[in-house]
Amino acid sequence: MNTHRKLHLMNKLKKARAEGIAWFFYALLVFSFSLYTTQKANAGEEPASGQLTLVDATGNSLDALHLSTHVDMQINGLIAKVTVEQAFTNNSDEWREGVYVFPLDEQAAVNAMEMVIGDRRIKGEIKEKEVAEKIYQQAKAEGKKASLVSQQRPNLFTQKVANIPPRETISVSLTYTQRVEYHSGQFGLRFPLTLTQRYIPNSANLETNVVENTKNWDDERWENSAPDTAEKTPTSIDLAAGGYGWQSFNPIIHTQKPTPQVPDAHLISPPMVLAQGQYGDGQYEQTGKDNRATISIQLDAGFNVANIESLYHQITINKPPSSAYNVELTNGSTLMDRDFVLQWRATASSAPQAAVFKETLAGEDYLLLMLLPPQGQQQHTQSLSRDIVFVVDTSGSMQGTSIQQAKRSLQFALRGLNPSDTFNIIEFDTSFSRFRSRPVSATASNVQAAVSWVNNLNADNGTEMYAALEEAFDQLASINPNGTENSKSSNNLQQVVFITDGAVGNEQALLSLIHRRLNNARLFTVAIGSAPNSYFMRKAAQFGKGANVFIGDTAEVTHKMNALLSKLKTTLVSDINVQWPQQSEVYPQRIPDLYAGEPLLLAAKTSGAMGTIDISGNTALQPWQSQLTINPYHNNSGVAQVWAKSKIDALEDSKTEGANPQDVRKQVVDVALTHALITPYTSFVAVEELVSRPAHQPVQTQAVANLKPQGQTVSYPKTATSATFNLVLGIGLLLLAFALQLRSIIRALLHSFAPSECSGVNV
Repeated sequence: MNTHRKLHLMNKLKKARAEGIAWFFYALLVFSFSLYTTQKANAGEEPASGQLTLVDATGNSLDALHLSTHVDMQINGLIAKVTVEQAFTNNSDEWREGVYVFPLDEQAAVNAMEMVIGDRRIKGEIKEKEVAEKIYQQAKAEGKKASLVSQQRPNLFTQKVANIPPRETISVSLTYTQRVEYHSGQFGLRFPLTLTQRYIPNSANLETNVVENTKNWDDERWENSAPDTAEKTPTSIDLAAGGYGWQSFNPIIHTQKPTPQVPDAHLISPPMVLAQGQYGDGQYEQTGKDNRATISIQLDAGFNVANIESLYHQITINKPPSSAYNVELTNGSTLMDRDFVLQWRATASSAPQAAVFKETLAGEDYLLLMLLPPQGQQQHTQSLSRDIVFVVDTSGSMQGTSIQQAKRSLQFALRGLNPSDTFNIIEFDTSFSRFRSRPVSATASNVQAAVSWVNNLNADNGTEMYAALEEAFDQLASINPNGTENSKSSNNLQQVVFITDGAVGNEQALLSLIHRRLNNARLFTVAIGSAPNSYFMRKAAQFGKGANVFIGDTAEVTHKMNALLSKLKTTLVSDINVQWPQQSEVYPQRIPDLYAGEPLLLAAKTSGAMGTIDISGNTALQPWQSQLTINPYHNNSGVAQVWAKSKIDALEDSKTEGANPQDVRKQVVDVALTHALITPYTSFVAVEELVSRPAHQPVQTQAVANLKPQGQTVSYPKTATSATFNLVLGIGLLLLAFALQLRSIIRALLHSFAPSECSGVNV
């Protein structure tokens, strides 16, 4: 080998070695970081858990701030008065501020708060939100114990507790009034113990690319094929602002960034962790929390009760003579990982058909009216053909048992279609896809193909509801009203059935869409999971002029979907009109249609309530009317708060319909300050005047984690790349570095020893 060739070969080898070394160190860096993050994940040190933990003398982990909750309910007829006491125990040797985002029923009218320090109870005051925040922050800075309770959503609140001393406990007690629910002969109420973490859309761009599944599959091929979603294109996502839109945190305070659609994202994104002993991502969660609640209920239904049951918890029931029923948790306490639901039913002979509850407060009379639709009408109503679009959530929050409940619910509804109906299915996560390009007739073959398509759905990624709902409305609007294969009659009922857990933060944008695009259609919601966003699900059904149902267990699918399908097919009473004896302020102002098993519920304020209330409407066969007499001697505590909450909800809804936000705010504040209610613009604040924390000792803020809902056994999509993926990437890059170095050496040798012979060879 001559000198020139030797130099050429040496230069090639040096270059190959330099490139290989560079790739090797880059791969080694990625591999080392991946190994570090994997070890942290395996050790249960996931930063997104929001946990601060200490270690006791035995080496066991101990929460720096421990939360315990006690719930006391007094139920009288249609009114429930609930007191929730949340205790924050500081197990550390440092002063703490606790921040806890927690759910309540969206109908809760929170009208009292107390801070409990030992045997001292400090009553909270209702203030405009900005004023209350300033009072709290000043007290915190001065070292005074203080508490602040604010509303982020009608069913989501934030509790702040400042200057909790080392090894001591501060409790905050909230009292609220809510209306008892009634559905299909069953009375009940729901107390949320945790929440499903909200998806935060990261872009104002709501456009989504769609994949159409319009192949002419036969039944056998559909049985064995998954939905064609490989080409689905996600909506515009800002990865730096939170990846798929699921929350991200630092270990002390949650730091989800605000987005154009959800400017308060950081206020509705608490840390979420598994309960102790639960499994996640296929492995035991060593650092799970033990948030527990005790529940005590006194139930005076006002009629003879046939049975009392809790859907998801074991309860013990006692009935002392001449007293209300006492209901307790059988095990004394429960993990706060799913909603508590209590239901009771009247005996056949005592089932009420109507009720009026009255409260007199500050010279004003407040009324709460409940009226059931006429009995025996349903079998006489005629079911019209329907154009129906099913919208099903397949996002990450639906993982676990929720997606199974959703699929079974949807398949049940599909099998209940009539041949004269038309239908389509839209499934969505970060993007959406369709069963067919437009609604098709509900023939046996089409229904069977749809059932098979649904069977192959899986849950993953983000929750971009907006585009999926918009597509559903577009499909209904595009159907030819003059009669085609897809529309048998211009009298077809047009309906959307929305199956989801409602775990989003942009509720207002979605409700605005429903209001604008619904036209003559009706929207029905099926709330899925052990801790759904009940506010959004009920409000969407209200805006959609439909009804809603909650399914928290797969065993409930059949009877609850049967009840919903009955409502889908018939409206019992429409065009309802109510005449009050005096001039009254009534909410809701637009009375909805009545469906089978659904009551008419109205709240009114009037002066000198006495006389009768006349109700009229139309059934499928004939006009209908009823009359109720007001008992002037009854006084039912809590009715005034129910009315005030109903008015506040109506004012907030008016923003969706174009009302001036500043005018709405002023009116809401006036009602809230009069009735001492928490609203989006008012908060409760309590301050102990005694200075407790020495000025030289700092106070550390800690976000108190909620438990992940029961049944969610896998993690949501993460903002950052997963540790496992990083580890695989690091190993792959190491192998690539060696391969590139070997390739460069071989090419250098070949070109040096036989450059002319190897000119056509690719290495």
